Amino acid sequence: MHPFHPYFCGNRWGWGHDDAAVERCVDYFDKLCAGLMERKQGLYANMIRVTDDGYWCSDDRHKPSKDAHYHTAFDRPKFDRYVEKVLVPFTENAVKRGLYVIIRPSYCAPHDAPVDGSYHRHIIEEWSVIAANKRIQAMSGQVLLELQNEPVDVLTRDGQKSPSALPEYCQNMMDVVRKKGFKGVVLVPGSGYQSNFRDFAKHPIKDPLKNYGFAVHVYPGWYGQNDDNADPDRFMAHFLDSVPVVRDYPCVVTEVDWSPECHGKSKLNEFGQEVKANYGTWGTASTSKWGDAYLKTIERFGNVSTICGDINLLFKIDDWLKDKKIVIPFDGNPECSPRAFFDLYAKWGRRKPVKPSVRDVGMPKPLDGIEVPLRYTRHLTTRFFRMATGDEELHMPAANASLDFSYGPKSSVGRSDGFAALFKAVPRDVDGKTYYQIRCYGVNCVLRTCWLEGGNGDTLCAHPGGGLIEGVCRENGKHRFGQDQEGDGLWEVEEVNGGFTFRNRATGKYLGGHSAKQSHTPVVWECTTRAVPPKGARR
Repeated sequence: MHPFHPYFCGNRWGWGHDDAAVERCVDYFDKLCAGLMERKQGLYANMIRVTDDGYWCSDDRHKPSKDAHYHTAFDRPKFDRYVEKVLVPFTENAVKRGLYVIIRPSYCAPHDAPVDGSYHRHIIEEWSVIAANKRIQAMSGQVLLELQNEPVDVLTRDGQKSPSALPEYCQNMMDVVRKKGFKGVVLVPGSGYQSNFRDFAKHPIKDPLKNYGFAVHVYPGWYGQNDDNADPDRFMAHFLDSVPVVRDYPCVVTEVDWSPECHGKSKLNEFGQEVKANYGTWGTASTSKWGDAYLKTIERFGNVSTICGDINLLFKIDDWLKDKKIVIPFDGNPECSPRAFFDLYAKWGRRKPVKPSVRDVGMPKPLDGIEVPLRYTRHLTTRFFRMATGDEELHMPAANASLDFSYGPKSSVGRSDGFAALFKAVPRDVDGKTYYQIRCYGVNCVLRTCWLEGGNGDTLCAHPGGGLIEGVCRENGKHRFGQDQEGDGLWEVEEVNGGFTFRNRATGKYLGGHSAKQSHTPVVWECTTRAVPPKGARR
């Protein structure tokens, strides 16, 4: 996050609210965006999160008392000017440079925020202006609206705690955003400083455009993980428990950072507790421990994006402004988040989309309704395909309390059991080698092998949410439906005559047919595609 407030900008663009200050502010942020897109020096960021933080739209004379909450100083004419003079021009500049822009409201929430309370009505007023702005609407493909920053406890209208309070609170904001005409992505926050999303599992958000996700905050010590017990599998399990919506919806981690302890003056954390000094981040942890568990978790999910905190925790702003040099903070210390994010974004950004080659010339051109066998592994990552071995193909997981794929004769593609499943491969680099997660679309799950207790043989299990997570099927410490799992859901894919073989990375066994779902010898799978994916297939 990078506020437009001069204090959080280190006074680099100066102070003031006049037109000259507006010009300096917008120019300063455009230079920051240029730095984020500095690919020649290895920086591959593509997203920025901004907020007014109350600087451009406040007038303390409006506050009913000195101790009143910050939002009571809100000045609507000032806010309108901020949107037109600062927010919109900045966003247009950022989008032109190729960045995605997350817009956050002006003020943090009070600890207790009731539905239809003063703060809630204020935030809705802000969104009614931003969402209705035609220039913002024109950039909806690259602008994301984060409904609120760090609500702690959201209460009902009469001030009570309820699992329906937070969903209703956010639903009201969503309704205003859509009514005003914004069609882009909306990011919904959780409670507990954006760490608790359980209430949405029982009371889901309703969006007529179905174009929303969730904004999550992650810091060391949250989700039951710190340097002393960091473990990717446990991190994932705790994250899924607190953020169950990640199974079905994309998420963006809009705040996270870390650096290890060092000598210096202690500070207070978000809970008012004294913590030891670190290199200059909010969170205290090491990349080799907590950071490694966090990064592995979000990469395993496959539907979680992450930003690096403030821009000055990705590159040193003063060096960029003076010499146009990208310098990683904290001397590039590998145990600090700036280095970790710099490397992560480079890995993600350098992945190039698969392009047709001369070997594709002889491949028949598929027509809608005419299925064509795929021959090359790269096609599995760019096309929807169905999987068959012999006369039988994989069908959707059964709806009768089962997470298993079924086998059956070739049939039409659908979204329920009895119909052919539709897949797409997602590459994952592990130890310098590329493996593939085989993701089933329509039910948002991945393909992995399991074996059933009690001598019932093995099976192919559909793990919901696209995650490779031990415990997705667990209840009370045991796997549901008697299942236990093998492997890690990553497959080594080899091109062979007639199709492909899929070898599990962890077990070394091949994906088999109906009689032997885990085979010690290669089993050839035919993967076929057609030009237009069936209606309703989730990309």
